[in-house]
Amino acid sequence: MNFAVALLKSDSVENKVRGVALLKGLYDSLQRVSLFFSDTDKDLIRFCLYELALGYYLINKFGQSQEYAHTLLQLTPNHQQVKALLSLIEDTGSLDDKKGKKKTTTASITDKNKKPQEKKKT
Repeated sequence: MNFAVALLKSDSVENKVRGVALLKGLYDSLQRVSLFFSDTDKDLIRFCLYELALGYYLINKFGQSQEYAHTLLQLTPNHQQVKALLSLIEDTGSLDDKKGKKKTTTASITDKNKKPQEKKKT
């Protein structure tokens, strides 16, 4: 799981796609044994769903990102990070409709307590 999340943080789209594939495989495996979930397993599923939603967003697969985000909201209705992600997806979708592009950082999504670092002036 940690390796897949690290791949999502890569600058390489190829690595992000690999990370999503690993997370998808893990999520599918967890779904097959869903009758035996402990609380730890449920936390793992929630984490996996969020990372899948984020990963699909990062590789511009907004429909799939929304699906996983909505699935997570069914399990955890007050999940603030996934709500922020859904807002970004909607914003990106409306800009795509106007044939515009929006560059976003994931800092506000992945860690709401961290402030984005400013670029150093040289």
